[in-house]
Amino acid sequence: MKAAITSAQQAGGLRQLKKLETMRHVQLTALGLFEAHGFDAVTIEEVASAARVSAPTIYRHFGTKEGLVLWDEYDPVLLSALAERLRVDALGDAIREAIVRPLDRIYAAEASRILRRVRLVENHPGLRAAVASSLRGLRSEMARTLVSSGVCRDPLEADVLAGATTTALEIAIDHWAEGGGKWPLRRFIERSLRLLRRFAETTSAPTGTRKTGTRR
Repeated sequence: MKAAITSAQQAGGLRQLKKLETMRHVQLTALGLFEAHGFDAVTIEEVASAARVSAPTIYRHFGTKEGLVLWDEYDPVLLSALAERLRVDALGDAIREAIVRPLDRIYAAEASRILRRVRLVENHPGLRAAVASSLRGLRSEMARTLVSSGVCRDPLEADVLAGATTTALEIAIDHWAEGGGKWPLRRFIERSLRLLRRFAETTSAPTGTRKTGTRR
């Protein structure tokens, strides 16, 4: 029985890896077409043909044409890391570690792809709207994690904190892209989070306020 479970887990892991490889390939193909011809001029069917997959496969994996630009592997990793770090770290440290450490791994291999996606979004109102919707989703998931972990007293507190964090992340990425990706994205994200943390500390009450720094 144990061997059968292990074999099933391995098979599931291989299927997930194959799915991610397919999604990366399709996205890179789509980015090239969008850059060459414009986002509006390219259809999902044309992306499917160029990537040698079916159009239903694209709809299944990405949902929409906008999803071909917006998709990445970062959000689920971030949320999982946040839930894990909140068990051992104070709030501010957990947020920083959950954002920065997974990003380092992804950025090392995907910096160029991230920059290409950001530039496409900057030049298309529909993609900017899709990003805003995606960030609202990330904010909601982050807020749920903050509430379930017990570090926030109620959904409003969690939503405000999650909203501030996702906005800081978005601004950091924008400034990184404006510099042409010449400097590590981590530098911009860490500075954005420090500024957010500094603001929270300087505007908090002098007594009776929960600290966001390292637990003692």
